[in-house]
Amino acid sequence: MFGHLDSDSDGRLSLSELYGLEHDQNEPCLKPFLDSCDTDSDIFVSGPEWCGCFSKAERPCAAVRRRSSPDSAPACDSRGYYRSTQCHRGLGLCWCVDPHGVEFAGTRTRGAKPDCDAIVNKISNGGLKTNSVDLDDDEDGGTDSSQDLEGSADQPLDF
Repeated sequence: MFGHLDSDSDGRLSLSELYGLEHDQNEPCLKPFLDSCDTDSDIFVSGPEWCGCFSKAERPCAAVRRRSSPDSAPACDSRGYYRSTQCHRGLGLCWCVDPHGVEFAGTRTRGAKPDCDAIVNKISNGGLKTNSVDLDDDEDGGTDSSQDLEGSADQPLDF
């Protein structure tokens, strides 16, 4: 990503190279985040600053847990990812999730914890579906032509 943004290949990202990211209306938190990456305050983000900035990001479960009430706080492992079994104490519901917190379909139970290890094994063997997206799935079954520019970051989109 850094190399893609570094259009002049000088090893640092200038304000003009970051402009598109910082002014994305759909990502209002991106500008403050990127501003915090410039640790030496020289208005450029170097490669080491870029990598260091992203290594400081909280793991998915730890970030949610910090902002949650005790009744709805997720159970996290020692690395800050979701434990496979999640429960809501106030509602008495439990369910199974992947390390990023994506719930496995059909795993919600009331009053008892599901056997998430067995469920994960069944999913691994193709026996259950998850709610996660299969990025390798090509819905139309065909190959993309060179004319198909949708979603391509390597080719310009002319409107």
